[in-house]
Amino acid sequence: MNKGLTSRRTTAYREAILKAGSLALPFYIAVLMPRMYIMPAKFEIRKSKTGQYTFNLLALNGKVILTGEVCTTKIDVVRHIESVKKYAANNGNYQRRASGKEVSSFVLKGANGHILGKSRMYSSIAGMEKGIASVKANAPCARVYDWTTETDNASQRGY
Repeated sequence: MNKGLTSRRTTAYREAILKAGSLALPFYIAVLMPRMYIMPAKFEIRKSKTGQYTFNLLALNGKVILTGEVCTTKIDVVRHIESVKKYAANNGNYQRRASGKEVSSFVLKGANGHILGKSRMYSSIAGMEKGIASVKANAPCARVYDWTTETDNASQRGY
């Protein structure tokens, strides 16, 4: 078992004992334990077969909520990710695309109007708004994982 995870469990359980006294175990199981297993949001940098780079922003549930534009260099992709982190919180940077009630999507743009990322297609406008809210909440603090080199793939697949 992962030693870091075990020590976090032990520390969380000890804190629960201090807060809840004899009711610590139910409190620990119901409140603290689920928080440790939530996968954080992340950006994943990928390289296509043609040698171009792109990124995906994955939400807490592991689903892709934003896909970046295709770039020729990894440096450009990293710059786009930094721009997404910077501009994601502002509602004015989102362009909503809705064609009736059946197909909806959105685009995140930078200050100069350049497209930074596109969403998937949503079946409703409400779903699209949830996607925008998820990008706003997750992008600024998401970690970046680079899957373009063999050494990165070997070290990052175990989580």
